[in-house]
Amino acid sequence: TCIGYISYIRVSGVSYTDKMSSSRLLSLAMRRTMATSQRRCFSDMAFTFASPHEVFFNNANVRQVDVPTFSGTFGILPQHVPTITVLKPGIVTVHEEAGGSKRFAVSSGSVTVNVDSVQIRSE
Repeated sequence: TCIGYISYIRVSGVSYTDKMSSSRLLSLAMRRTMATSQRRCFSDMAFTFASPHEVFFNNANVRQVDVPTFSGTFGILPQHVPTITVLKPGIVTVHEEAGGSKRFAVSSGSVTVNVDSVQIRSE
């Protein structure tokens, strides 16, 4: 094993100052990363979908949402890049956690995508 002198290292928000072998440091970093990723469930995506007259979903966990936009139809999965876009007339498809899907006709509206949530306001 290669021994390296490490004066300061930061792994998953924790600072370490020590003389460690590179394999021990790698093992420590992997354990910290795995513990962090196990706490977060990457399949969670809070979904809110409402019209002026009715709320269809309110912070519901869903697997995927397909939306029609003026730049094309695209699917939104958990951990999607943050996006703000305008809906065009078409069909919004919501793929639920249980495996089923629901389809909604929309004429206009907006979509706001955050890393862990999606909000659709439509007409």
